[in-house]
Amino acid sequence: MDSIVSALKKLFGFKGDVSLSRIEAGFLCVNHSVLVDGERYFLKGYRFDDGEQVAEIHKIKFFFSSEGVPVILPLRNSEGNTYFSIDGKYYALFPFVKGVHHNRGSMPSAAVSALGTFLAKLHKAGAKCNFPVRGTFKHKGPERFKVGAEEILGIIRSKKSLDYFDEKALEGLEFKMVVSQRDGVDVDTLLIDPFVLLHGDFHEQNVFFDDAMQIKYVFDFEKAVMGPRAFEFWRSADYMFLNGTFSDDRLTHVAAYLKAYNRENPISKPELARGLEIYYQRIIHSLWIEKEHYLEGSTRTDHFLDNETVKYLSEKRVEFLNKIISL
Repeated sequence: MDSIVSALKKLFGFKGDVSLSRIEAGFLCVNHSVLVDGERYFLKGYRFDDGEQVAEIHKIKFFFSSEGVPVILPLRNSEGNTYFSIDGKYYALFPFVKGVHHNRGSMPSAAVSALGTFLAKLHKAGAKCNFPVRGTFKHKGPERFKVGAEEILGIIRSKKSLDYFDEKALEGLEFKMVVSQRDGVDVDTLLIDPFVLLHGDFHEQNVFFDDAMQIKYVFDFEKAVMGPRAFEFWRSADYMFLNGTFSDDRLTHVAAYLKAYNRENPISKPELARGLEIYYQRIIHSLWIEKEHYLEGSTRTDHFLDNETVKYLSEKRVEFLNKIISL
């Protein structure tokens, strides 16, 4: 901590006492609240060890800001940069912004609509991106999935006894192996829509609302990529409103989300269908959670393990899309 405090004093001219306190929110990054003479800042600790990647993320933030998207921008330091490095780790200092979060599961209708409208505006801005972005939508196809899945299945099946996570992971992997063989395709054949600059991780915890239920700020562009907007629509809809539950009230929220998006930035049914298929291919071939648990020895992603969305979409993608459009 002392080296970070020294860097903050040197780069931002802080004269008084500088205190740091860990912010627990944030999944992959280590972030801190910084207090200097009664003024509070937000210190972002990036998970990347590549300064060029951090620079690109900041370029993307400034691009979206220039297009009218309310992005929380990093502060420039005395060297003219918006980030700095200590012991191979990269950091950026931001204003400390207060706002309201509306949590999934108890999302007011007005917040659902605001999210749909905002994502549509963000995609309209992203369509104007005129500079190269290293992050481009990529997909791990059936063959790579099969190799990784067989390795993890071997680990699970070699255990003398299975705990609850093992059983759930085993069931999910065996099911995904079946549907991958049945449904797996080369996603490149689906990527016919123009790519736009996507947020990459759009959901309710990466925005602040104001008291009028409108989105005040958006943040966390670390997964920003060029890709199909319909993919991001479905990914965000699943994360925010479904999470493996396809009850009528959850589907109503997705439909309201789509209606709000369409009012601002219309999206056709064929494009939505391709986006849903791309999202389905992504989740049936994803091994992120299982690799974290069995290959990295980390349980931080265990609670994300969801077999129900894969099972539902494996049988009801057409029915699901038609219902969302008709609601």
